[in-house]
Amino acid sequence: MKCERFCNYHCSTTDCPNIQCDAADEMFGYGIAEDMGLERIKCRDCLYADKRCTCEDCYFMGSEECPETGKEETKTA
Repeated sequence: MKCERFCNYHCSTTDCPNIQCDAADEMFGYGIAEDMGLERIKCRDCLYADKRCTCEDCYFMGSEECPETGKEETKTA
């Protein structure tokens, strides 16, 4: 990961396979997600937990919470 504050936005949208399962079960009834071919996975096995993620995948990019932004601000000040 880029930093210890990295927070992947994919993990809280319908990009997440587990959220897709929850949404299908909620909308159509429990157990339907499996019938639709959706399956739950462990977060560590998810594509979005991979080290290929970049700062653009982070909720905090460009904010005051971002260590990179903080470093840039102190350089220009």
